[in-house]
Amino acid sequence: MIALEDLVLALSAQIPQQAGGPAHGVELVLDSLEITLPIESRLMASGRLCASAPRGSWRSGFDLPHGELHLGFTSRKP
Repeated sequence: MIALEDLVLALSAQIPQQAGGPAHGVELVLDSLEITLPIESRLMASGRLCASAPRGSWRSGFDLPHGELHLGFTSRKP
């Protein structure tokens, strides 16, 4: 598990801003994106909220239910 803010930063770093271009005959520009992901989260003794992607898709009756992380990203042009 990592700090929630580090997880959000790692996810945002993986979002491509654009793809293609004149040489490819088409250009795709991303200006907004909404993501909903399942997460496992824990509140640590330090008070820091840590999270990660679920370790597996199967959950036993003893495990806590997965949470959901809803993120919205919007590109701003200067």
